Amino acid sequence: MRNSLKALLLVLLLGDVSAKKSSKTSNKAPAITSVPINTDISNILDQVFKNMKYQAPKDCKPLPGGSIVNVCNNGTDPLLKIKEFTIDPYPLVPGHVTFNMIYELEKEIPQGTYLRITSFSEDGPIFDGQVDFCQYATFAEIKCPVPASNEPLHMKQVLEVPDDVPRGVYSFFFTAWSPDNELFTGIAANMQIDNKKLFIPSVHGDDL
Repeated sequence: MRNSLKALLLVLLLGDVSAKKSSKTSNKAPAITSVPINTDISNILDQVFKNMKYQAPKDCKPLPGGSIVNVCNNGTDPLLKIKEFTIDPYPLVPGHVTFNMIYELEKEIPQGTYLRITSFSEDGPIFDGQVDFCQYATFAEIKCPVPASNEPLHMKQVLEVPDDVPRGVYSFFFTAWSPDNELFTGIAANMQIDNKKLFIPSVHGDDL
């Protein structure tokens, strides 16, 4: 089950259904293991990262249009500006899910760009570590170097949510960095999955 949760995280970020491990990944767990769906993202970040050696994403603001995605720019001008991010259907269900993103890229994304990812569910940590962006981006049909563009770019990706991922709330935070440690972008989100295929009644007979 835990491997499926990790696979889902990478599917949602980059379309990696194989969930390959990076040599730079870490097993250090986040400091929090339960997050209500309506919890303010800034409060979650403060709790999760308070005992970690690296700083939490800062300056988080939700994208317009009711998106679940918050862009966290750490008080800087990011090199990758996300204008719109939509998920259909939402809440997520097992099967095909379509992700649409509109963005601007002010600087080429070179080989060596990396992602710092922290994620967890209501049941505990899923993944905390660092992965090579260019290695995983190939699963979303993205090849490095990614050329810069001042014009809005559109990325559409249809991905598969595994059948064995349980319903619940999943939170993830990631920052993308150049080899010279320039911030491309930072994202934080609470994400809900409604998996009726794994519906399990409570011990009191109530619906979940």
